[in-house]
Amino acid sequence: MVSCRNIERLEDYKLLSRYEGSSRKEMRKSRATSLEEAIDQAVKKVPGGEFLMNVKFYKIKRRRNPKRQYFAASGDVWGMETEVAFKRLKVGDKVTWNEMFGPKTGSIVGFKDDVNCIIRSDEGRVVIKKMDQLIKIE
Repeated sequence: MVSCRNIERLEDYKLLSRYEGSSRKEMRKSRATSLEEAIDQAVKKVPGGEFLMNVKFYKIKRRRNPKRQYFAASGDVWGMETEVAFKRLKVGDKVTWNEMFGPKTGSIVGFKDDVNCIIRSDEGRVVIKKMDQLIKIE
């Protein structure tokens, strides 16, 4: 287990996501210059994430600049199950957003990470939108 935060031993933490940060694409994107940054990047991808279990660390060297090294962390993200996202939105909220042919509406069904929401539009499509593009409607 590894974390960069204080963990309450009496809390009932749940497994939120398995093998977070373990794909090659995610590792290549990592720009963490320390292990602490790598841990934070992996944990913050999952809303409610607090710590990693079954952790692996990777040292990444770039071909363009082999002297520069980056780190990546992967593992199971544990935390508190929460319906509330980081930016005032929660599962079930009705939202609207603009698209090329006019405004669309839908309901939030989940969160991909701390930036993107998964929305089921009123037309039945499932779309992913950034939270800052959404307006909550009542």
